[in-house]
Amino acid sequence: RSDHIGAVPEWERTLVFEYSYCYQKEHILRKFKTFPHGGMTEEEIAQSMRCNHIPISRFRGKKLDLHADLWMEKITLTPHNAPKYVRTHLAKLKTNVVDENYRKNREEDYPVIFSNYNRIVFTLKKIVKLLKKRLSTY
Repeated sequence: RSDHIGAVPEWERTLVFEYSYCYQKEHILRKFKTFPHGGMTEEEIAQSMRCNHIPISRFRGKKLDLHADLWMEKITLTPHNAPKYVRTHLAKLKTNVVDENYRKNREEDYPVIFSNYNRIVFTLKKIVKLLKKRLSTY
């Protein structure tokens, strides 16, 4: 995901850790109710934890699609991708608020998004966009 705000040159690859999931569910709900980037219902937040995606608010008119920056993935923590404190204390930090079956849940809850047809169309659109971008630089 890109967090470029113009203060410094943007990184080629930005890593984003979702440390919100280090909190218990009730604290995550409190965070979204009290932070300025709220506007999500409890159901929308619960759905994001069930399928491990960013919370999408109907209030803001956003929709899920196959863009990778909308979907989070669990990773194995290493010295190259996570702070030592997190790796050392993972057992204490882990709250299991993300459903273990999140990949299967995605397929069940969003069958249109994860259909073969939609995957093909999405990939073709990405290719066309990339080609346009490359052609515009010539």
